[in-house]
Amino acid sequence: MATGIIGDAAFQQRLGWLARVFFWTAGGLYVALWILFLLRAQRYGTRFLRDLTSLPRAPSCLAMVAATNLLGASFVMIVGWRSVGFALWVFGIILWGAIFYTVLAAVTIRDPKPDLAGGVSGEWLMLVVATESVAVLGTLLAASSSRPAELLFAALAMCMAGLFIYIVIITLICYRWWFWRMTVGEATPPYWVNMGALAITTLACAEIDAGMKFVPQLVPLGPFFRGMTVLAWAGASWWIPLLVIIGVWRHLIGRVPLRYDPHYWSLVFPLGMYGVATHRMAGALDLHFLDWIPRGFLGIALLAWILTLSGMVRSGGRRVEE
Repeated sequence: MATGIIGDAAFQQRLGWLARVFFWTAGGLYVALWILFLLRAQRYGTRFLRDLTSLPRAPSCLAMVAATNLLGASFVMIVGWRSVGFALWVFGIILWGAIFYTVLAAVTIRDPKPDLAGGVSGEWLMLVVATESVAVLGTLLAASSSRPAELLFAALAMCMAGLFIYIVIITLICYRWWFWRMTVGEATPPYWVNMGALAITTLACAEIDAGMKFVPQLVPLGPFFRGMTVLAWAGASWWIPLLVIIGVWRHLIGRVPLRYDPHYWSLVFPLGMYGVATHRMAGALDLHFLDWIPRGFLGIALLAWILTLSGMVRSGGRRVEE
C-alpha cells in the first residue's frame, strides 16, 4: 500500500519513470506477500485464525483488501490495463466480504473482551480504508464500462458505508484518546490512519463526483458529493497537526527511540494518500491553488518511505548478524 500510493502520486505529478518503478515494485511485493501469507496460513493455521479474530489485531488483515484494490487502481491509471484492474476489483470485493464480516462477527461474539484502551487502535480504521478502496477502483472502472450506472452506484454505496464506519470508529478512538490515560508506548504510528482513512474517503468522493457525468440518474447528487469531498479533506487536514504533536510527545518528551518498527509503514500510506486525494479534489473542483500540497506530500511520503525501508534493511541486517 505504501509503495503503490507513492507510484500513484508520482503519476499525478507526471513523473512517469518514478511512477512505473514504484508501480512494478508494488506489484512484485504484492505477489511476494501473498505467497508469505499463504505459507503462514498453511503452517501456522491456529495462530492465523487467532489473529483474524483478535480484537486489537484482526482489522489489520483488511490491508489485503486495500492493497488489492489500490494495485488495481494503479493498473488502470498507470498502465491502462483495465481488465486486470477489473479482475482485482472482483477479487477485492470477495476478500472484503470474507474478511470484513469474519472480523466483525468474531469480535462481536467473542468472550471475554478487552477494555476500550486495550481493544481500539488506529488499525481499526482499516475497515474504512478497505471499504473506500473498493469504491475508488469501482469508480475508475465505471468510466469505461458498458454498465457505468451499476458500477458507479456500487462505488457510491461503498463510499457511504465507509464514511458511516469511520464515524463509528473515530468516535471510539477519540473517546479513548481524550478520556482514558494514554502512554507514549500506546501512541503508535497506526494512528496516522485516523487521517489516511479520511484521505481515501476524499479520493473516493472526488472520483464519484467526476464519474457522475456518465450516469445522468446520479447527477443530482453532484453537489452533495462535492461537499462531502471538501468535508473529508478538511477532516484529514485537521488531523495532521495533532498527529505531528503526538509524535513529538512520543519521541522527544517520552524518549521513545526512533528505530524501525513495521508499524511505520502505516504512516507512509496516509502521507501519500493525502497528497493523491488533494490532487484529485483540486482537479475535480478547480481548486488549483492547492496544487502545491500534492507536490509537497509526494516529497514527504517518498522521504518517509526511504527512511522506513532503510530502517527495515538495517533491522534485518542486525538480526542476521545476531
